[in-house]
Amino acid sequence: MTSTKHSADALDNSISAQHKQMLVQAIHRWRYLLDGARRELHAQDWHAAVDAYQEAHSQAELLIHIADCKNCAIKNYVRTLLEYGYSLCQTNQSDALLRLLDIARQTLDCYATATLSQQLLKPLFSLLDANNQQRDLWINQLFVEDALQQRAVH
Repeated sequence: MTSTKHSADALDNSISAQHKQMLVQAIHRWRYLLDGARRELHAQDWHAAVDAYQEAHSQAELLIHIADCKNCAIKNYVRTLLEYGYSLCQTNQSDALLRLLDIARQTLDCYATATLSQQLLKPLFSLLDANNQQRDLWINQLFVEDALQQRAVH
C-alpha cells in the first residue's frame, strides 16, 4: 500500500510540475504575441495588428482555462480583447468585433457571473459607439497608464 501511495504521489508531483511548466510556457507565449501585436499597433499596420492580436487572444483564452490564478488570466484576457477590439475598429471590422464579443462573453461566463462579464466587456461595447478620435485617445491613455504603472514598480 505504501508503494502504491508513493507511486501516486510521484505521479501527482510529475503532473503538477508538467502543468506548471506548460502554464509558464503559455504565459511567455501570450506575452510574446501581445508584444508583437503592440508593435504592429504602434506602427499603425492595422491588418498586421489584427492578425497578431488574434493570435494573442487565442493564447489569452487558453490561459483562462489553464491558469491557477483565474483573476490574473481574466485581467490579461480582457486587456488583450480591448487592444484587439481597437485594432478591429481601425480596420472597420465592427462585425468581427461583435463576434469577438460573443466569444468573449461565452468564455467569461464560464468563470464569472453574467453581471461581471457584462461589466468587463463594457469598454469593448463602448468602442463600437466611439468615433476614431475617442478610440485613439482612449487607447493612448491605456498605454500611458501602463508606462506610469511600470515606472512606479521599478
